[in-house]
Amino acid sequence: MTRTKHWFDRHGWAAVFLGRMMPGARTLISVPAGMARMPFVPFLAYTTVGSALWTSFLTIAGFLLHKQYGEVADWVNPVSTGLLIALVLIYLWRVIRWKPREESPA
Repeated sequence: MTRTKHWFDRHGWAAVFLGRMMPGARTLISVPAGMARMPFVPFLAYTTVGSALWTSFLTIAGFLLHKQYGEVADWVNPVSTGLLIALVLIYLWRVIRWKPREESPA
């Protein structure tokens, strides 16, 4: 069993559930779930609950903050830009430090 499959077997439910609440990860979480052959019914359940919670949160936030759109945008834009830059830097750091594994002799 590969390390990734083992990790996904142990934490896949949390990855799918939380991944549905994170922009970017929301789109991609299905790929590792499929590669790890996560059973369809649990995948669908965690996807449904995670997506419903995130959508509910956004709907309630929009309802409560609609009159303060300008102030919210002034706060959210720099934060989201900072998070995006941090994610890109972390990714680049991992790419720079990546070393291919040596294959074991057959």
